[in-house]
Amino acid sequence: MVTTPFIESETKDALGGIAHRYVFSRGVKGLVQTSRESARVVVFLSFPDKADSVMWEPKRVLPLLAPFDPQATPSIDSWALTFPAAVVQEALLELDAVIGERRFYA
Repeated sequence: MVTTPFIESETKDALGGIAHRYVFSRGVKGLVQTSRESARVVVFLSFPDKADSVMWEPKRVLPLLAPFDPQATPSIDSWALTFPAAVVQEALLELDAVIGERRFYA
């Protein structure tokens, strides 16, 4: 059994940034973008379960990830999480746990 989160693919952009496609718990897909100059990492999530998409709101999620200084950033179809680059690995592990346990439903 594969543990989550795991990197599905990696792409480099023209400005030196990197985008990783992740798979999180319960089949949630994520795009994690890191730019060369940025001290923050942006995480865009795509939920296969429509109910999860509806419940995935900044007011429900940000408090659960507070130790990692998360911020919500508007996105075209929803919103994205941002974390300081220095804590991204720990933040992604906790994000995976939040998704897997559906803690954002509380």
